[in-house]
Amino acid sequence: MQKISMDQPRGRIDYLGAKKELTALLQTDLTPLIYSRFEVLYDLTCQRVQDLTRQEDADPDQVQKAFVLVMTEVQNWNAAIVDQEVAFLQEKLPKVESTYKALCIASIFVLNSVRFKQVAPPPVRLDIKPFKEYVHALYTCVGKAFARCPVLFEKDHSPPTRRKYEMKAYNIISDCVPTAIRSLLPVQKIYEDISRDIQGKKVWATQGPVEEKPIVRSEPKPEPVLPPEPPSPSPEEMARKTAASLLNAEVEVSEAKEKLAEMPSPPEEKEEEEEEEESSVPEEPEEVHAEVEEEEDLPPDPDYLPFESVKKGK
Repeated sequence: MQKISMDQPRGRIDYLGAKKELTALLQTDLTPLIYSRFEVLYDLTCQRVQDLTRQEDADPDQVQKAFVLVMTEVQNWNAAIVDQEVAFLQEKLPKVESTYKALCIASIFVLNSVRFKQVAPPPVRLDIKPFKEYVHALYTCVGKAFARCPVLFEKDHSPPTRRKYEMKAYNIISDCVPTAIRSLLPVQKIYEDISRDIQGKKVWATQGPVEEKPIVRSEPKPEPVLPPEPPSPSPEEMARKTAASLLNAEVEVSEAKEKLAEMPSPPEEKEEEEEEEESSVPEEPEEVHAEVEEEEDLPPDPDYLPFESVKKGK
């Protein structure tokens, strides 16, 4: 296992875009070469079946069965066969190993990007598997896919059909390139670190080693003990209590009535004051329309002296 210690640059880098570009570059470079290697394996399988059956034209069914067995054995290849394939790829593509490492770095940074919340994050430890392991993982993935569809390399089809099968094989190899990369990444370790960061169990520092704070777990509080509930009374006791409460209520009502009867009646002062107020208010004079009575003829008074005669006597 190859370990590389790198510091994340301060500037903003599009790791996701870099990952996409490197994946497309690796797919473009490796797909035709790997197709040619598996095509050679199919031809060798046909030749082996012809030698065993001693026929000029091998039976297609027997060839497909033999090819499926060859594809399932790819994962059990020894180190010599894997080294031979690595040497073939490096000879055709001198920079293929550098492209592989760059793609692994970009993928790890994309997975770790959720933790980069500080201005100067700590150095990230990158564990990159050697290129030899990637080649073996890629060939194993492609072999499992071709074992499910062994008809892709047959030569008896028409040219359009062969071209169609060839494009299908190319697509299978292109899909296996990023799949093999993901199988070699420390995904489980990265997810564990992210989960510890989210839960607050791990604190990242800008310098020095990572310090882990001890987890203080509070003991659960005991549940309060409630007093036992009193037993429910029987129906006879309830009826007895109800009758006693009714008798007490009747006695209290009778005593209250007796107290009210013994109390003296209040003086009627308010009624007298109201009558005085009414009498003190002057009544408005009523308009009297008296009819003028006609004077009656009375006999003259002998002692009556007119005003003038009294005046002269004086």
